[in-house]
Amino acid sequence: HHNKHHHHHNKHQRLVWLTATKLWSRNNPPHIHCNKNRKFLFTVTNTHHRNSLFSQTGHQTTRFLLQHSPSASVFLKPSQSAATLIPLRSLMLGREGLGEVLVCEHEIGSKLAILVSPKNGKPVVVQRDIDGNLEQSLHRLKKKLKCSSVSLRTTRIDPDSGVPTHCVIGSSLSYSSNKDMSSSSLASSSTSRPSSTLPKGLQNAAVPPKAKHHEMLAVPGVPAPNGEKGTERDDGVKNVEAFVAGNELLIDDVVLSIRSQVPQVYSLSVRGFPMVSSPLVPVLMLENAHEAEFAWYRSSRALIKLPPTSRGVFGASSHCSIEEETDVLIGKEKTYIPTVEDIGHRIICAVTPQSAIGGKGCTVTRVVGEDDRVDKSNKEEVVAARTVQGMELSSTILKRADFAKENVLFRGAFRVMTYNLLFDAFCDSDFARKHLYPYLKPIYSKMNFRLRLETEGISLSHADIICLQEVGYSDYFEVLEPHLGQAGLQGVYANKISRVAWGLAMFYRRDRWSLLETRRVDLTTVWERYPYLKEFISGNEFLDATVRATTSIGQISLLRCADGNHNVIGKLVCVINAHLFSHPLAPHIRLLQVATLLEYAKMAYDKSVPVILCGDFNATEESASIRFLLNKKIPRTDPVWAEGACLYSFKSETQKAREENWLSVLRHNDVNAARLVFLKLSVDGVLHTNALLGMVSSASESDTGSDARANVSQVLNSTYPESEGPFSYEKFFQRFAMLKLKEREAFDILVSDIVHTWDASVVDLDKVLVDGTSPFGVASSAIDLAHDYNFELGVRTPTYAAGMDPRPAQVDFIFYTKSGLDYRQDQPPAFPPEDLERGIPSKLIPSDHVSAVVDLELYENETL
Repeated sequence: HHNKHHHHHNKHQRLVWLTATKLWSRNNPPHIHCNKNRKFLFTVTNTHHRNSLFSQTGHQTTRFLLQHSPSASVFLKPSQSAATLIPLRSLMLGREGLGEVLVCEHEIGSKLAILVSPKNGKPVVVQRDIDGNLEQSLHRLKKKLKCSSVSLRTTRIDPDSGVPTHCVIGSSLSYSSNKDMSSSSLASSSTSRPSSTLPKGLQNAAVPPKAKHHEMLAVPGVPAPNGEKGTERDDGVKNVEAFVAGNELLIDDVVLSIRSQVPQVYSLSVRGFPMVSSPLVPVLMLENAHEAEFAWYRSSRALIKLPPTSRGVFGASSHCSIEEETDVLIGKEKTYIPTVEDIGHRIICAVTPQSAIGGKGCTVTRVVGEDDRVDKSNKEEVVAARTVQGMELSSTILKRADFAKENVLFRGAFRVMTYNLLFDAFCDSDFARKHLYPYLKPIYSKMNFRLRLETEGISLSHADIICLQEVGYSDYFEVLEPHLGQAGLQGVYANKISRVAWGLAMFYRRDRWSLLETRRVDLTTVWERYPYLKEFISGNEFLDATVRATTSIGQISLLRCADGNHNVIGKLVCVINAHLFSHPLAPHIRLLQVATLLEYAKMAYDKSVPVILCGDFNATEESASIRFLLNKKIPRTDPVWAEGACLYSFKSETQKAREENWLSVLRHNDVNAARLVFLKLSVDGVLHTNALLGMVSSASESDTGSDARANVSQVLNSTYPESEGPFSYEKFFQRFAMLKLKEREAFDILVSDIVHTWDASVVDLDKVLVDGTSPFGVASSAIDLAHDYNFELGVRTPTYAAGMDPRPAQVDFIFYTKSGLDYRQDQPPAFPPEDLERGIPSKLIPSDHVSAVVDLELYENETL
């Protein structure tokens, strides 16, 4: 998605220029790190190159240093060792007594990290400037190692005899003697030249003369001063020239080999809330490594956490050491699935990177769940995040698992699921905990806890095609893909048009289906391809701006049947996964998004290809979006256009204001009340204030309500003044919505009166909108919509219930075209009564949705 990029090669560095506006793909937002020097690090995942060695997700990962540029572009340079933007602190487990020297660059190539591991002693780490003096570095190592001398030598081949000889290129002893010589020279210099002759600020300063090191040999391949090949250097040998693979470090009489480009574990974590049968997958990134060794340990001891450090020069720091006497080795694969024996124990993951060139790197350990964000004062939460628990499933999941076992599908039949997972930010946030789910224990709102239950439920359903909404980017790659992959499913992910890393995912059973292609449909702009939609949307400034700001997408995938049934093998199915705009006051936006998806599918594939459209429509069965799919049309006289117009009155500048307004917007029952009162009281398409006041007065006489009822008439008079009437439905509805926002108590009484007067009957728009006429009139911005697909609704089951005292409703749908597909059955619902009493989500119901599942059958209608 870069609109321009140029590649240059300078030694071993590749320079990449990207325009600031196209810095990353919307599908793959980068991870950004910043150090104290305000240097930014971008981690970009390239989904076109799959190599499980670069990251646990199997995607090639590249890190770039971001620096300012005077132009409109930014400069990105691949980082040699980006792990060490963090200050130097590291603990190397298992490096004691190996007798070697490890070297790597860090701090974006300005420093060398040198790990010396003596055969008899603990490892020592120093960091030195790359262009720093070798002798000074060796002197530093001598002090750290507490030895007599440290020197560095290389091996040269004599050009005449061909015999290899060792040549010392630096020594700590030389540094000491040169330092002494410099001090004596300084003393004589300071006595022969008055301090007053020195520039101000340098008086009494020491300026040692240049020291020539006649005993030093030139580094192979590095020209000596003045172009000579002799053994004399004016400025000494640089660290970067000396600490290279093949050279040797001498500590007193002990010889240690030097290894550079050391394999590193750049980062490592394992998601918490481990549960029996839920796979644990390490999330890791490797540097200078082509593979890694994994080891899993079960530990019941009190783990002594190592001194805190974010990241060291040789990769990520370790959480704890491994005690072979008490920690039980339980696995050596990359993925580990906890068993019943692990319940109550902690799990430790140990990773050792390795490569053909650099050998083995430093082993890094992680305690499962140690990196999870938990309330450390809540002991129950901490224990659940870091020790293995048994998996407790709801009765709904267990019933569906039994149903799937008893109803094995024959070839040609397949199971479709749609499921909204409830994104982390909508459950584990201050607003959600305070206003939406105040009854829910914090432990049950954690995404890692909920996601393990959700993934297990998906796996037990034995679905063949699964459409998921509100999927976190990391949740997909770190949990869903590896877990469902073990269940025989293959997935594709599509990010929303947003900097927030979340979106849609579609999985299919790989032994029964093959994926031909998948497309992400940008619903914020793709409507511009279709003239009638472009003319309508762009003709309304507010509508245009709202549609572009929705971040909504669709995910369209083309699957080929490969289940072995000779009657249907090779048949194609188009699967559309949708998550429509969620604002309750935007039914017209959702309607336009459905129309856009159908237009896209019609242009992409032949009409003979069967279509399955499923997802979270954020709308009930009576809504315009669902009626449009089933009836094939929505006229301009439909009230949805007038009701959607009030959206533009609800503009919130801050997140707090948006959250407060969210609790005051109209819901489905409120909209039905508005339609009902207008349908009953309007005359010739307009409503008079007196008729509304008369309805309230009549309801008051028959109901001995609260004292607040006396204020309702006054509020209605100010909301619907006679001087501004009569009111069209669009004008009435806009003020009706504003009434709930500003006068909540009066609004509730008004809706109660409407329900009392007309017995809460639902307005059947199919009967009201006949012959192109409508008692609601025509809104200021409206359009006729139609399509040619013959959709059938596959499942009619409540799928959504949120908060305390929830009222189940169906907002998740599975539609299928009658041409080429046939309905068989749907799986049993839905919300267990005991969970409805406690509130949704709950301990056993991890989302405010439950999945909708239906069994369909391919039949041979024509050759595709």
